[in-house]
Amino acid sequence: MRAGDRRRADARLKRCLATLAPLGQAVLGVLTLLAFLLPATVQAIQPAAVEVVRESLDSAQPQSKEPGLSQTGEAVPQQSAVTSQRRIWLDAYPERSEAILRQLDASLGSAGFDFQEIPLEELVAFVEDTFGFEIILDSNALDEAGIGTDEPVTSSLKDAKLGVALESVLRKLSLTYAVRDGVLTITSENRAQEIACVAIYPVRDLFGSVPDYAALVATIQKCLSANATGDVQVMVVPQRGALVVSGDTAAHQSIQRLIAGLREAPLDDNWQPPVVEDVFGEQGLSGGGQF
Repeated sequence: MRAGDRRRADARLKRCLATLAPLGQAVLGVLTLLAFLLPATVQAIQPAAVEVVRESLDSAQPQSKEPGLSQTGEAVPQQSAVTSQRRIWLDAYPERSEAILRQLDASLGSAGFDFQEIPLEELVAFVEDTFGFEIILDSNALDEAGIGTDEPVTSSLKDAKLGVALESVLRKLSLTYAVRDGVLTITSENRAQEIACVAIYPVRDLFGSVPDYAALVATIQKCLSANATGDVQVMVVPQRGALVVSGDTAAHQSIQRLIAGLREAPLDDNWQPPVVEDVFGEQGLSGGGQF
């Protein structure tokens, strides 16, 4: 660039800066004023805003006049004690697992299972679509049994539980099902026993003033042996009034049905374990103990 051109460019730049200087000073003044006024403004409106929010929440969420009473003074139903009696699964998706097992224990009604020579995969799709949970076909187990996903299955069961109906169909193919991590898996009986899961069963409500966990565990073991389930471990946690059970799906379903049945039986709160004498002639209470 020549010297004359440079001087003309510098002159134009100076004129532009001179023109913008007043505008820049005005903007700076406005920003300074806002910085001074903003904290005071926020401090002034904050209590009013908080009060408006509080009033909105109060009007949207009625408060009870007394514990256990509604806004109108009517009694509010208390939470059912059954919630604290539900078993707790120790897997990746405990709520899903429990939901599947509850559906397996529900009745199919008059519709039941009524189909002739349909592919196994079509039955799986029907159950998934109807009951809304995921089913996995264990391909390794099917290969070992020489069964394809197109294996024809037949059933004609009405007013049966879903689990019973599904088990009756699968048993004809030497298959069964297992539930863990929120998924039902169709597999072989041997592999199903390997899909063990752990659940906590609150059972303190089954007893009166003196719990007899040893008798309960013995009853569970007899029921499981009668149902020919796989290897099952039952441990007592008396401090929590609970059983910790490790076993396959069939074992857990048997235990759940037994405990549910015991809850329906009348409770004798005055029952006491019989007093027995040991080999040394000392008296003690039978039952109880920790496994």
